[in-house]
Amino acid sequence: MDQNGKADALTVELLNEFDIYSDELAQHMPEVLAYARTQCPVIETASGYSVITRYDDVRRVLSDPGTFSSAWGVPRGKMEPPIVIDPPDHRDYRMFLNRFFSFKALEPNEERIRALANRAIDVWIGRGEVDFMREFADPYTASVLGNIILGDSDAAKWTGQLQTGMEHQGVAGDFDGVFSLAREVARRKLEEERTNPTRSDSIVKAIVEARVADRPLSQEEQEGTLVTLFLGGLDTTKATLTGIMLYIAQHPEAEERLRSVHWNDPALNEAIRILSPVPNFGRVCTRDVSVGGHQFSEGDKLLVNFWSANHDETAFANADEWDFDRDARGHVGFGYGIHRCIGTQLARLQIAIALQELFRRISSVRLSNPDISYSAGLSRYPRGVRLEFDSREGV
Repeated sequence: MDQNGKADALTVELLNEFDIYSDELAQHMPEVLAYARTQCPVIETASGYSVITRYDDVRRVLSDPGTFSSAWGVPRGKMEPPIVIDPPDHRDYRMFLNRFFSFKALEPNEERIRALANRAIDVWIGRGEVDFMREFADPYTASVLGNIILGDSDAAKWTGQLQTGMEHQGVAGDFDGVFSLAREVARRKLEEERTNPTRSDSIVKAIVEARVADRPLSQEEQEGTLVTLFLGGLDTTKATLTGIMLYIAQHPEAEERLRSVHWNDPALNEAIRILSPVPNFGRVCTRDVSVGGHQFSEGDKLLVNFWSANHDETAFANADEWDFDRDARGHVGFGYGIHRCIGTQLARLQIAIALQELFRRISSVRLSNPDISYSAGLSRYPRGVRLEFDSREGV
């Protein structure tokens, strides 16, 4: 888009054929959405849903679950409870899960998470280079989630298959494989709890014993809830970590700023705002309503674009620029409203500990592969981030 707001032919074409699973759109998403926000803030797609791009409109949709139901998750995707559950039942899900995801509840896991970060670093620290997502973000994120969500200290034996499936989610049929494997793992963990109940409080135990609308969860609901908690954090945290490390490799001055970042550091809000690793999520209208000057009917499907909202200049000055001193608390990178990500504090803790341990052991991070592309689909992250670094071991 030029200074006069005119778009080139490719931008217009990608806008007219908007498809979140398009690899070509993924490479040009910033300019396509920037043009949309100023010229057509509601994108009508050939697939039958409309994309909401402006910050104020996104917040409005997310803050009104009575008008905009969560029953529709994403195009071509399969979503599980509690993501697709509306009030009042949604409140019951949150009530039995929230206590596990406060910082107070997570803090005792800090040293275990730190050990998992160092275990991943140990594999490549001596080489002076690393394929960051494959050799750190993937195994680290999976092992933390396996330990904390599932209570499985040997999660690596099956999480690799889930990672592969998630990375190919744009291909028709991949969702079935991912969710089938995830459900199989969830089913096994839940059955273990039913057969040999644990004495200590755990997420798996809470799901088995939970009641929603004054009834026990069905087996399908139990499995779906556990799958959501695990898969919900799998791509998002690794995407954020990889995006941060790419930025540092391209902007060396940022390394010192992030060397001792803590879990509630404003810098993390800015990173999550900029990166918005989950770009979209769906809603369905429960009545006739107008959004962004566009009239919708009951049953119409909307895709709220978190990434676009977080790059809206009307909400964040110089929105495409990283500013670690910015007050970015209003970002929607973790969603907004009643469905704001339940794992927000766990994600922040994982990211902060990872950065602390990485920069305790390495420095002078450099990008060895300048050919970076971005993923399409439910998550947005940079692909091919290979880094060179200086080891601080023995320093």
